[in-house]
Amino acid sequence: MGSNGAMGAVRVANEVIASIAALAACEIEGVSGMDEAAARHFGDWVRRQTAHRGVRVQLEADRSIHLDVFITVDSEAKLAQVANAVQDNVVEATERMLGLEVGEVEVLSYHAGEGATTPDVAAFAGQLVRGVIANREKLDAILSEASDNWKLEQMAKVDRIVLRIAVYEITIDRRVPTKAAINESIELAKTFSGDEAGRFVNGILGRVAATVT
Repeated sequence: MGSNGAMGAVRVANEVIASIAALAACEIEGVSGMDEAAARHFGDWVRRQTAHRGVRVQLEADRSIHLDVFITVDSEAKLAQVANAVQDNVVEATERMLGLEVGEVEVLSYHAGEGATTPDVAAFAGQLVRGVIANREKLDAILSEASDNWKLEQMAKVDRIVLRIAVYEITIDRRVPTKAAINESIELAKTFSGDEAGRFVNGILGRVAATVT
């Protein structure tokens, strides 16, 4: 098969995987739809090219699949609960229907209902999400350097997401005072992952903050 044919086959395969993942995500109560625009426009160019139906598909070096799933969530639904349910359902559907190993599923979600937030808060949240997506490789490198005992892939998904947001605020965005960013992240980790997660996040972010001038 020529190079053009191989690339076409890969694209078709990615679209099949993305379609199944999108269907699995939409089965979850509280999911109002797929955010196809965010999947196509935010983050690095290579990942954006794999976007289909609000899902990005990336083949890792160990041949496992990494999925970024962009969803909108009903205003009354709890984001963390919906995101966890989407992760589980996407992994199960992809592995059961295609026989493929899913290494990781990142669910990027926000409330879609009118009146759920003020326009200013919604705009700030959108900028934050876009910034984290666009700088994820840099953020992950900073986290890996700051974590002595835990590799990035060993961290709980919630902890990892909270840390990425905080490190973005502390090292790149710089609009939120460092102390405030750390305290907010500790509370988020404690709320969604437990008291031990709060202490873990505090330790990592303290080391990150010490390197910022």
